[in-house]
Amino acid sequence: MTQNLPAMTKQQIDQLTLFLPVFEAPGFTPFLPKGEYNMTLPYVEAVMHFRDVYVPICASIPPYDLLPEDNGDVVAGITIYQQFATIDAMERTSANQIRRLLRGCTRGEHFGFASTGDLIAAGVMAAALRRLLELRPDAPDGADVMVD
Repeated sequence: MTQNLPAMTKQQIDQLTLFLPVFEAPGFTPFLPKGEYNMTLPYVEAVMHFRDVYVPICASIPPYDLLPEDNGDVVAGITIYQQFATIDAMERTSANQIRRLLRGCTRGEHFGFASTGDLIAAGVMAAALRRLLELRPDAPDGADVMVD
């Protein structure tokens, strides 16, 4: 099913891209030392905070449905995550496709098949955030998503 969803706002992009310097810092690792956990996830504080920011921004995006900007090669379902979880894919994605990927991370973490930390470690998340910076000039203004 193809969905017509609201565009990501400049303010939402700004909230997410604040993490780009952290994720690109030399030696940054998203994972805690082996055996340590924050609740049920093995992430350092910066990744936990990133999740706190992106979860409400992505909440309205169905993780496995098609978007209007998806081309004919995209198939609805769990394989969407695999199709978009690459640095190459991030070079041409839309903001909503990035939100769908992030939403897929939370689903994956719940079911044990994908994670925010893996995408950070692979450079995919930094590529996604750089792509959002490219898309920002055309993003609508809008209200901030409130995050504590």
